[in-house]
Amino acid sequence: AHRGSTDAAWYLEQIGALGIDDLYEFIRFDVGRLHPQPPKWNPSVALMDIGHAALRDGLNEEAPSLFFKAGPYENNIGHNHYDHNAFVISHLGEWVMPDRGYHSFYDPAKRKFSLGSLGHNTVVLDVDDAYLQSTTVPHPGHEQVQRVGGRIAAFFGGELFDAVRGEAAAAYNAADRHVLDRFDRTILYIKPGFFVIHDELAAPEPHRFSLLLHADAQSVIQPQDDAFTITRTAAEVYSRVASAVPTTARVETSPGAESYGSYLRVETEPAATTRFTTLLYPRPNPNPVLIRNTGFEQGMPGWRPRSNEDLPNHTVVAENPAEGAQCGRIESSGYYYSDYFRRPVGEELTVRAKVRTTALPEGEGATMTLYFWREGKAFASKRVGPFAHEDWQEHAVTETVPEGTEQVCLALEFFAPGVGWFDDVQIDAELEKPQVVTPEVHAIGADGIDVTLGTQRHLVSFGAAGAAREYRGLGTDGKVAALTLDAEGRAIAAFVQEGASVSWDGREVLRLELPGTGEARLPG
Repeated sequence: AHRGSTDAAWYLEQIGALGIDDLYEFIRFDVGRLHPQPPKWNPSVALMDIGHAALRDGLNEEAPSLFFKAGPYENNIGHNHYDHNAFVISHLGEWVMPDRGYHSFYDPAKRKFSLGSLGHNTVVLDVDDAYLQSTTVPHPGHEQVQRVGGRIAAFFGGELFDAVRGEAAAAYNAADRHVLDRFDRTILYIKPGFFVIHDELAAPEPHRFSLLLHADAQSVIQPQDDAFTITRTAAEVYSRVASAVPTTARVETSPGAESYGSYLRVETEPAATTRFTTLLYPRPNPNPVLIRNTGFEQGMPGWRPRSNEDLPNHTVVAENPAEGAQCGRIESSGYYYSDYFRRPVGEELTVRAKVRTTALPEGEGATMTLYFWREGKAFASKRVGPFAHEDWQEHAVTETVPEGTEQVCLALEFFAPGVGWFDDVQIDAELEKPQVVTPEVHAIGADGIDVTLGTQRHLVSFGAAGAAREYRGLGTDGKVAALTLDAEGRAIAAFVQEGASVSWDGREVLRLELPGTGEARLPG
């Protein structure tokens, strides 16, 4: 950045690292030479050698981004996980469909979940109690057993569409056990709105294939008619899944690794081959809250307990809650941190919670603290307490949001020789509900989807490259084809991958000179 790179200066500005923070930087750097400018290049990119891809709508902060992994194919990197053909989604500053991060090294159940395929947005096979209870990782016959064997076979980054295809069957096969012949995953990003995922699976013998969609400990997965939502604080993902084989959907946690959060598992009946089509529409949380799960009715989601040796001190219990059926409990030492939330500078912020404790020595008890964060650090705080009383009483902490605050969080704390309980957390603040659209899915099957989002209709078809076909008026010879129609039914955008043409109601709207991949913005 100091040498004139406007891209580098822009990046440092985005992460809050462009300023002069110490004497060395004051002497070394000339702020007048820093000129941050948004990059001009397309940030949708595939790093083929390592098998990573980014699908983004440029630098649009309001649009979701998806990051995909399939690889490396040969280079065995020891810190990699068994997660080929997996992805994560970021939206509105949240990892609304996450990865597990660094895998656990010391807890066998957590290590199995965070390192193995079960803990990632990919596919596993023949899930049963023995597999779920086992701490073996990798587990042959059920999941990927190779850190190598995946690769990105195709990628396209455009203005209107992004597409990536990964191949990962080899990652499931050991030297003495061939499990999968095919696991190809194609992800199409129809910008700036949503993702369509198409999975093709084939094996020498029948299996129950399970497609996995993950939340984290701060998220909740809920059924919504024939769809599911994965909801975090600011964002959620609306999802629909279809398969060539009948399926059963379950929301589960991994035994012994419940603290990582839940996942949606869509499992087929036994079959040697199947195909999945998945719609993932990231959108704002239609019912925004600053603090979720305020009464611990959903367990831990929305709260981050103190980790390490204090983690077992934190439980959610049904013993004498103040409201509802459950409350949070801390024995001896620990705290619950809420989600981070944003409030305007200068606002008088009040947070209330109900508290009770066991009998305690004078001067000890439960406390409540508001933390104000900037650039990842808590630079200011306001604490009330300690409180010690055996009946439920409401307490409040009030503070004016200081200058420079980027995020706020609440801590419910207990450090005393006894037990503290917390319940019914409330924030005195009004929130505007965002305008949220629910996709109208006209049809979804193993090889296509027809969906309306707002005023636009989108058709996506998957098939064999070079073979002409028709799907609900969309004609193509591509492996993947997509059309966007306006409110009057006129084609306004088209995409084809590994093909040469796209037509709408018999009229050709996109033609490539040679079979390949391309997009077009159409006049309508």
